[in-house]
Amino acid sequence: MTAPCTYIKNFSPIEIRPLPHLDFQAGYNGIPASAPRIVGLVQVRSKEIHQPLSIIQVALELWKIESVAVPSLGVSNHLSEPKRLVQQVLFPPPSKKKHTTPLRLSENSEASDDLLSPSSNTSFFNEHFYESYIPDQPVSHRSSNQPPIPPPHTQNVFRSSSLPSRVLSQTSDNSSLPASSLLTDSLRSPTKSSSAYRIWSMDLPFEMKYSEGEVLTPTFDLVRSGISCSTTYEMRAILTLSGLEDVCTCVPIVIHRYDTLSSWGMYNSPIYIKEASIDNRVIVEASIPKQCIGPMDLLTVFISIKPSNGSKIRVQQLSLSLVECVTVRHPSSTSSPIVRTKKILKAEQDLDDVRLGKDGLSQTLSKVFPDPDLDDSSIQGFTTSSDLYNVTYMLLLKVRLYRARNVEISYPITVSPVARSASSSILGDIQTRVLDSRQSLTGSVLDTTCNIVRANDSTKNNMYSYSEDRMVLLD
Repeated sequence: MTAPCTYIKNFSPIEIRPLPHLDFQAGYNGIPASAPRIVGLVQVRSKEIHQPLSIIQVALELWKIESVAVPSLGVSNHLSEPKRLVQQVLFPPPSKKKHTTPLRLSENSEASDDLLSPSSNTSFFNEHFYESYIPDQPVSHRSSNQPPIPPPHTQNVFRSSSLPSRVLSQTSDNSSLPASSLLTDSLRSPTKSSSAYRIWSMDLPFEMKYSEGEVLTPTFDLVRSGISCSTTYEMRAILTLSGLEDVCTCVPIVIHRYDTLSSWGMYNSPIYIKEASIDNRVIVEASIPKQCIGPMDLLTVFISIKPSNGSKIRVQQLSLSLVECVTVRHPSSTSSPIVRTKKILKAEQDLDDVRLGKDGLSQTLSKVFPDPDLDDSSIQGFTTSSDLYNVTYMLLLKVRLYRARNVEISYPITVSPVARSASSSILGDIQTRVLDSRQSLTGSVLDTTCNIVRANDSTKNNMYSYSEDRMVLLD
């Protein structure tokens, strides 16, 4: 008689999960001193109760997908560029003789591989942890079991879905990878004839370190009437089984960037701009107290208008606007890039032909960002740059005059996705993380414990008992 519950529907033998109560992104992207990295856990479970898995290899990949669409130029101008940034093998672990190096998450270089050859000696593995996962130098002033500090303002929402390998191969186009990377994959990819390990379950922690000075493009999604562009990331775990097709699962992750927070001191130094009219009759001086703004921040400009060598000059109107510029470029095209602009903030002040005296005129223009009076105010972008597109913002100041030529002043500013009120608290968390990282010799904050239950192990938990190459449900 067949035992009940021997098969579980809609069950994936491999899943990617964040660490408990944490996010995939540890540290702070854009702040190298905070030791930014991607951490998580890959879980492997046998699908059938009476049959352990014959595992050859468990690999993990980080993919970046960029997409740009310009409807006015036709469907053919929809650009999409999936790119594999990192490939790392979690099982079997590296040899003790091999020195582990940080993974390079370079978007403009070849994918970094840390692939391993499976060994037939299963006694090499330890049930609780692997020495090869532990850094070469001990960590001082910090427990290795202490979890990394997650980004405080956003929780990462993940969704795991088991997809057939043939489906993923359609989206995982290796054409974007260099030829040398493809050659490396063909040489290092495991074969079905490789020795397999009979495993009931595995919990494999992973840690993808950023290389020194490396900054990833943040997750981005902007849809305007004339253009749309996005950048997304996903982790893909590949389970290579003996005699069976590879099992793939993917989970989206969110990458933030923290070097554009409006609370940084470099953005809070005022900027003074001086511009004269073409006929040299009027001089306009503008002062911008903040070079970076975020949601619900007040964009303020102080204006001073003084006559130069003219008389009977009158000031008609002052206007302040913020223009969003999206530049799209094809990586293989030599033609000029496509630029789309949109005014996302506008403030005007009518002065009713105020006469400009010898002492001049001083005014202040301010407006809350984003402007609720304009269309698409709920759709907010921020300053970012990627391989296919750039998003920048330009502040425009116009002074309309009578008996003198009009004056226009433009200056680029940075738009942050985080409000100033929230960025102040994030700066405190960044400082704490930097201090903790400096106290550690290696900067490692991940608990490297790997829990593996082999087919020949004799152990049990609250639900199952493993003994003599079998798994039995407990009453």
